[in-house]
Amino acid sequence: MPVYALVAARADRKVGTRLRPFEGECGEPSTLGPPPESPTGVLPTSKGPQWCLAMTGRGRISARGTLLSDLAAILAPFPAVGRRVIDRTGLDGRFDFDLEWTPVVSGPPAPGAPVDRPDALPTLFTALQEQLGLKLEATRESMPVLIIDSVSQPSPN
Repeated sequence: MPVYALVAARADRKVGTRLRPFEGECGEPSTLGPPPESPTGVLPTSKGPQWCLAMTGRGRISARGTLLSDLAAILAPFPAVGRRVIDRTGLDGRFDFDLEWTPVVSGPPAPGAPVDRPDALPTLFTALQEQLGLKLEATRESMPVLIIDSVSQPSPN
């Protein structure tokens, strides 16, 4: 099946400026109180145990203490991606990141495609490379699928 592999964008595996190793401690949700609310979409940082979570919005993902495998799962349902994403970064541990892009409903941009406005945010694919130092590579993967041959109404008892 067609999938995307989330990989390091650079050969030297250097990450982008908006992808930072998590330096906090994930707390037990039952002891932390309600999760933080952020009208700006950017999660606050604090000392001591904290919520490790990701918040998504239109053209934005803000995360604290999140695994890159979780980022892969978050990206899959976005219309611009539209297929399963597998973490192949080889980067272990938890990360903080803030990713911003212009929401679109198509795949990666064509090389040399014009930008609508000079102040517009990049596409999701470009934002991943520029902001996090990661990219989505189209590939194929064997995976289990469920095939339903037929469906019928149950007979009355």
